[in-house]
Amino acid sequence: MLQGAWTKRDCFVEMDADREEFWSLPQLWAGMQLYRAGPEARAFLKLLATAMASEVRLTDMPNIHGIPNLPGFVEHRHDQSVLTILARQQGAAIFRSPSQEWHDPSASASEQPFGQTVFVHRRRNLPYFRWLYRRLRQKYTAGQGFL
Repeated sequence: MLQGAWTKRDCFVEMDADREEFWSLPQLWAGMQLYRAGPEARAFLKLLATAMASEVRLTDMPNIHGIPNLPGFVEHRHDQSVLTILARQQGAAIFRSPSQEWHDPSASASEQPFGQTVFVHRRRNLPYFRWLYRRLRQKYTAGQGFL
């Protein structure tokens, strides 16, 4: 997924990123973000919070800067668009998603510093979650019910 197809033009304009370098970036998945605690991460997250405070960047409202969306534009992906632009501007270290969607079992260890770590889905499987809850409760509280 390239940024140009999934980011409205006003987001590029407002973030001073309206050029090919940013249009052709692969879009980051914002659903899961991990940061190593420290001053750099805190500074980046402050910038991210500021960037996401803009209604123009985080909504589907029509463009206000008078520039049409890029050819091939599909829809605006809000937080993913802002995160991708800011990560590039700040030179943030980027790793692939730890979910099954981006796991390539045929890739070498040097290409993938870690394997699939989480299983991400949008299904609500309540019997499974109840089972998991009971299992964790039994394992970590010796059945005492602190969870």
